[in-house]
Amino acid sequence: MTYARVWKLPEQERHDLPTIPQRLIVLEIMYLLLNPRSGYDLHKQLRLRFGLDASYGSLYPWLRALERSELVTSQWVKREDRLITPQMKRVYCLTEKGKEELRKSLAELTFLATTMTKSLPPEPKEVVEETPAAYLEQVAPVPQSFDF
Repeated sequence: MTYARVWKLPEQERHDLPTIPQRLIVLEIMYLLLNPRSGYDLHKQLRLRFGLDASYGSLYPWLRALERSELVTSQWVKREDRLITPQMKRVYCLTEKGKEELRKSLAELTFLATTMTKSLPPEPKEVVEETPAAYLEQVAPVPQSFDF
């Protein structure tokens, strides 16, 4: 699957690949759609669980892109809370293909985070009261020669 088709923001400049924050937002949406949700409920859960206040103008184009890619499906259902004047709401849910894509993407992110964490320099064992250059030498020593 090419991410270019799924991850693009329709209203903004189009890129071949998404930025990391855009991809994370879409993954958060997909994760929340493991349970059926309306767009309003999805917006509320993004704010409550992830602290993300995405506009509806961004949320619904992402949902449509996910639906076109067959990662999400939607259907119109009658609202249960409206007894006098029943209204319909659109409910979105992740498809099996979407669940598999979510699993793969989360595995990629886990691998990336693990790899990056392993490559971080070790924490200094004690506070260095010397110059910043001495501190940098302790944290990330510069090799004396570059023999390849």
